Amino acid sequence: IPKRDWSSDVCSSDLQGVPSEAAKSIVKALKDQKLKVQAAIQADQLRVTSASKDELQRAIAFLRGQDYGVELQFGNYRG
Repeated sequence: IPKRDWSSDVCSSDLQGVPSEAAKSIVKALKDQKLKVQAAIQADQLRVTSASKDELQRAIAFLRGQDYGVELQFGNYRG
């Protein structure tokens, strides 16, 4: 079985139904954590991407432990 090289893949997860102010807070929190992920606000969702599956999972775990006043629903996880 060939070993998978995550550095060439893009892993992503979408947070759906996130209000604009909460999305901005989430982006700032992810940047403050210095995780190797990119967050982009797209209409009412927030897309978090990373070349590393592990970094994306760390970001998801971090966000689940925070309270932004809205329920976070993770969808479209590809890894």
